[in-house]
Amino acid sequence: MIAATERRLVIPTIAIVNPLDHAGEIKDLFVAHGMPSFPDYFDRTYPAAVRSGAVSWLGRDESGRVVMHQACFPRRFRSAEREVVACLMVNLMVATQYRAFFPALTLLRRAVQDLEARGGIDFLYADPNQAGEILLQAGRFARIGTLQRYVLPVSDRRVVLDGCIRLFHTWLRVTKGGGAGAGMAAVAHAAQGFPLESVAAPRLTPPTVAAYHDAALYTSRLAGYPSTLDWWLTLRAPDGESGPPAAALLIRGPDASGRASIKAWRQAAGCSAAAAWLHAPGGFHHRGVGVRSRVAEGGVHSPSRHRSYSGQGPHAGRCSVRGGRGRLGNHRSGVRSLASSS
Repeated sequence: MIAATERRLVIPTIAIVNPLDHAGEIKDLFVAHGMPSFPDYFDRTYPAAVRSGAVSWLGRDESGRVVMHQACFPRRFRSAEREVVACLMVNLMVATQYRAFFPALTLLRRAVQDLEARGGIDFLYADPNQAGEILLQAGRFARIGTLQRYVLPVSDRRVVLDGCIRLFHTWLRVTKGGGAGAGMAAVAHAAQGFPLESVAAPRLTPPTVAAYHDAALYTSRLAGYPSTLDWWLTLRAPDGESGPPAAALLIRGPDASGRASIKAWRQAAGCSAAAAWLHAPGGFHHRGVGVRSRVAEGGVHSPSRHRSYSGQGPHAGRCSVRGGRGRLGNHRSGVRSLASSS
């Protein structure tokens, strides 16, 4: 029994690879451990990610079978001073017999070591579940915020409830919407052909950074984007018809139950989030949406503040980050330099 236990805890041999060269083995690992949808996600996401520099780390047991996987997707951000390069740690999977703390930690440390040796990376980040957060903390990542999901009713198929909901939103606009953003008009646009460059970038003040949003990002994060269920809701001030919208929301839905999810949120400088939210429901009413939700980061100054999420996983998560290049040392989230870490 002792010998068998020790054998199970042998750390797999880890190597950095091009995931496309090992696609079959990686897909088999995920499917065998309860993720039958992963092959479609892999085919949709990994080719473009590899062209942008994505890599994977594979752990193999003594027989050469893949038992661990970790991927890293490069992401570009901009700050008030410069462009920032990050790596998103994604798709960690460990075979059941190796789900002890040290095999996974060894895989993570090897990934950090290889990225440090490559150079040119400002920080690593992830949005882990509770178990993953413990692993990242051991890898010297810093927790910078909590992701939360909010739900707000905007209409109902029942006439009386629908009337009450609309009266509630009217009351909100009257009592709280008289400041900046008053009188905003909400307009819905099909996602197919929507000009992403028309969405104004947020004003950035240190230490906030914002992700570059391009079509490839939405395609990788949202299966089938742009589908007939995807649409953008733009909000414009009364005097802003000729310029970019004050805010834009990417929405998927409504589904059969009348619910829709907000997948991305952008707002221009001078547009408060509160004002935009007060005027958004008008655009939902015309689409037959009963409930809307969004993933929000309360008080987070991090790369994920303006990043879109696919809505996969639990309704609440955590965002952790680890710094690199030594140029974000004063970041309020406690980011440390990879160059000086061990």
